[in-house]
Amino acid sequence: MRQVTQFYRAHGTIVAYRVHPSNEYVIVLSHTGYYYIFNIADGDMRGKVTVERECLNLQVDNSGLYLAIHTPRQTLQVYEVGTGKKVYEFKPDFD
Repeated sequence: MRQVTQFYRAHGTIVAYRVHPSNEYVIVLSHTGYYYIFNIADGDMRGKVTVERECLNLQVDNSGLYLAIHTPRQTLQVYEVGTGKKVYEFKPDFD
């Protein structure tokens, strides 16, 4: 087992995190308006993507290609994990 040489550092309060389906990365959502991608084995930050502040939760799809973020405006934003590009946004109509 390798020892982590760097700690995961995110600005602000962590409101959600998910392990990527590959089990190589952890995706962390901060209330300050970012999600971060960290390599689990060595702690290196692999990405930092700007999103809305005060987002509530995130979920990664089973393929690991996309993640959805629940925003404070009660919308869902879908991002490509690999590029950080927002590809879709919608307001679900739940009863």
